[in-house]
This record gives sequence, structure tokens and C-alpha cells, in this order.
Amino acid sequence: LVGVVVNITRSRREEETRLGQRTQVLLFGRRFAEQDLLGKYTLRIGANTNVPGNKTLLNDLVNKVVEFADPRPDDVVWDMYAGSGMFTMPLKDRCGRVVSFESLTARYGELKANLRVNNAENVAAVMANLDSEKVL
Repeated sequence: LVGVVVNITRSRREEETRLGQRTQVLLFGRRFAEQDLLGKYTLRIGANTNVPGNKTLLNDLVNKVVEFADPRPDDVVWDMYAGSGMFTMPLKDRCGRVVSFESLTARYGELKANLRVNNAENVAAVMANLDSEKVL
């Protein structure tokens, strides 16, 4: 146990809750746990992050996605709904540039922190409402 966080939702509308429009109050410890990814990266995982809880499953999933994408050194890759950056991190080492998009404020903050922790200099983080037709 690294911390206890309570989410306070002031809206009964499911959409607002899903979009992270809630207040988090830290009751004890840290706001995040650290997750090893592929033995090379550290992901800070918070209360709003969706990642597989099984480390082996997480590593297998990430390896398969990166293998399927087969990025080349001169590619620019867009990681849509990037979350904490679990695909961004291994992709950044295999291509020229990664643009990581996230729509939730809390996850965008985690993504930015993980980019700093993992020295992701060739990654641009973009906050955008990917559910909006105006953005796409």
C-alpha cells in the first residue's frame, strides 16, 4: 500500500464522472505507485490510470502492440488515448518521434510525469478531447 486516495464526485451525470471531473483527496501516502515496464521504464500509476494489474500480462500486451506496429526509426507515431504512456515509452525508442494524445486531465498529468521520469525527449504530449468531432 503506497497511499489512499478518495474520489469525490459532485455530479450524478455518468459522462462527467467518466471524464475525470471529480476531486481527489489524498488521505495517506503518495498519489501514485510505480510500475516497472519491460524492465526499462518506470510508470507512475495513479487512481485514474487503467493498466493491467498483472505485470506479465502488461509486458506481453505492450510487446505485442509494439511488434505489430513495427515502427521504423524515421516514423512519427501517434499514440491515441495514451494514458500513462505504456505504449509511448517503448515506441519512443524505436521511432523518430511520438505524439501522445490524452483527453483526461489527470491522465495527461501522469503522462507528462512519466515522460520526464523516462527521459522521453522525442515525445510530444497533447491534451485533446478525442471524442469530439471538432478535434478529429
